[in-house]
Amino acid sequence: MTNARTFKAPRITGFLSALALCAGVAGMPTKALAQDYTAMINQQMAQMNAMIANGQQRVDGMVRQKMQDPRVQAGYRQYQANMVRQGMQAQDYYTWTYNYIYTNGYSSAGMAQARANENANQAKVQSAWQGLRQAEDQRGQAQATWQQHYSNNQNEAGNLLRGNSTYTAPNGATQVLPHTWAANTYQQYQGHQYYVDYSGQYHVLGTDGYWYPLAAR
Repeated sequence: MTNARTFKAPRITGFLSALALCAGVAGMPTKALAQDYTAMINQQMAQMNAMIANGQQRVDGMVRQKMQDPRVQAGYRQYQANMVRQGMQAQDYYTWTYNYIYTNGYSSAGMAQARANENANQAKVQSAWQGLRQAEDQRGQAQATWQQHYSNNQNEAGNLLRGNSTYTAPNGATQVLPHTWAANTYQQYQGHQYYVDYSGQYHVLGTDGYWYPLAAR
């Protein structure tokens, strides 16, 4: 009975949060738009909150029922007397009863199992938190990619209105050029030599003296 004062029972909310977060993270996709991640995270949080509320209600009912047990009441009085003799602050009756259930009457085996459960729960919470952070990072990356694509599309729309288009060279370099050049013509533009063949395909003259085709967006 004297070991009761040294045991710190895990909060039921921490254990349930770990389960809910693990379940939520496991179901998240690796690629999605930012709004998809936001909606999914909100849904998982709502499910987690409901799970915690239901778990707390069940635990509260169990504790209050056990508090009516004369053996538990007698055990608490003995615990209080021991704490007074040692000059230490006693747990309130509700908390002590919760720990009584959690440790199977503060037995040695129950205490050991409770500590093992607490360590496992902490590991689950840490793992779930890391998974949530990864999902948030992926959501941020998806949002940044979407914003970059939107910005590129807006820029390209502006180019088209000005009679220009973006062309990509084989090495990946991009160039904004007028798309109104006539077929079978040579053009000098911004310090580079270009050729438009009979089909309208643009080419750029490289520093090595070779012509390279340009791909239009």
